Amino acid sequence: MVLVVRNDLKMGKGKVAAQCSHATLGCFQKACEQTPDAVDTWFSGGQAKVVCKCESADDLEELR
Repeated sequence: MVLVVRNDLKMGKGKVAAQCSHATLGCFQKACEQTPDAVDTWFSGGQAKVVCKCESADDLEELR
């Protein structure tokens, strides 16, 4: 799971941590419903999570 945080939003570390936690849980719930086999693989691999930053909404859109 890769989380990308927009740097231009100027959130504090606590806010970033909280938002990443919310996003992780939401992604997990959706994946359990839509791709349970992928969730099993993710669990087997140690539930890796990577957090990266980007500078703007435009940069984030380029990742899609």
